Amino acid sequence: MGDLREKVHAVERVDAEVLAPILAAWGAELGVLVVPDHQTPLRTRTHASGPVPFVIGEPRPGAGGGGAMAFGETQAAMTGLTLESGAALMGLFLEVTG
Repeated sequence: MGDLREKVHAVERVDAEVLAPILAAWGAELGVLVVPDHQTPLRTRTHASGPVPFVIGEPRPGAGGGGAMAFGETQAAMTGLTLESGAALMGLFLEVTG
């Protein structure tokens, strides 16, 4: 839809209605990986190719963090961390949360 406020609201709803209850139920020992399946830039309002941002909520903070200060394509690119496949991402997730 190209509406920044609605996009932010959707992410906040996922935080509040999906991630918060999961983390509340499982506690601090749970590792969580959040990743979209593609980019959807506001300016084009359609799927785009290229790297996607991800965030790992890890039970041991600092074990493998990439250093982004926010969740988004621009912040993700600034970390310089690029993984070539979903398998590589899953490997990193298991490494930092295992």
